[in-house]
Amino acid sequence: MQCYAPTNEATEETKDDFYDQLQMVLEQVPCRDVKIVMGDMNAKVGVDNTGREEVMGKHGVRAEMNENGKRWADFCQANELVIGGTLFPHKECHRRTWRSPDGVIVNQINHLAFSRRWRSSLQDVRVLRGADAASDHHLLMVKVRLKIAKVRKGESGRVRFEVSKLENLEVRSAFKLALRNRFKGLQQLMEEEELSVDDEWRLIEQGYVETCEQIPGRAKANRKEWISKETWEVIEQRKVAKNTRNMARTRKQKRDANQRYQELNREMKRRCRRDKRVYVELEAEKAEEAGKRGDARTSYEITRKLSGRFQNTCTPVRSEAGVLLRSAEEEMHWWGSIFKQRLTTKSRSTRQRWSLMTSLTSGQVTSQALKSRML
Repeated sequence: MQCYAPTNEATEETKDDFYDQLQMVLEQVPCRDVKIVMGDMNAKVGVDNTGREEVMGKHGVRAEMNENGKRWADFCQANELVIGGTLFPHKECHRRTWRSPDGVIVNQINHLAFSRRWRSSLQDVRVLRGADAASDHHLLMVKVRLKIAKVRKGESGRVRFEVSKLENLEVRSAFKLALRNRFKGLQQLMEEEELSVDDEWRLIEQGYVETCEQIPGRAKANRKEWISKETWEVIEQRKVAKNTRNMARTRKQKRDANQRYQELNREMKRRCRRDKRVYVELEAEKAEEAGKRGDARTSYEITRKLSGRFQNTCTPVRSEAGVLLRSAEEEMHWWGSIFKQRLTTKSRSTRQRWSLMTSLTSGQVTSQALKSRML
């Protein structure tokens, strides 16, 4: 469960509403599941665990427990959770999860609570300050090892290469030269030895793959295709600036490093907006050209990619009380009650819909069939 708690200055009613809602959600989780509650709790728990030894350890940040910290500790104690950030000894900088925008105040307000029953599976909880997400919060990492059934790994997925580098004339020439040299030796081998068709194809495939590994290289995962190379360089510079800010010791060094980081962050955002605009314009031109030549498939794929809409999405359904419906039968009965409230039996078309709702509540049709017939 990922959550965001009110600040310590919020009203008591707001805090009560938040923890009541969190408690209601937590109660819906089966007891056999591993429960992880994490997020920005705006809670200072400190290092004094007197009376709360089962909930927290002695390795928190040296600070006085505030009101939000007491609420968070009481919530964990009532639900048999342990506060992971206080269990493992780390440097002070690897326990502080938040830094104020001016870079002066640092504290531990982001927390991760883990099921006490599975405490032995919790290996480590610490802050990764090097991860750059353009936020005043640091990334909180948890290492968990569960003893589960062994799953045999299948074959690795398809390898993607950075083919966009071949647009550069120098890279393309080097790739052609390397491929030509490799196939000269392969041709001599085929002439000297009698190879089967499968062996020849295996050698040809191996030649292409090894050449692509050397020249273009593999494509880096999770990289946005619309971000330019210059923008990625600024992102790398921003990452170095954040590391410099984390390692600063004096106030002047912290102030200068923070100013440098903010400048690079603004520059990165400007470049990303520009790259996104250029990318959308180019893709729109491709879709327009595809439409002119009658290529509806390409035009549709580009439109869907730019709009960000995908099919076969599944949205969870909640009852009127806000409880998440977990089975198909509960969802069908819920939809049936909703349509019974909305529809009347005045017209023929309405009577047809009423019969469809009756068959839905009785389990004769599925919700997907309902959607297709209603539309």
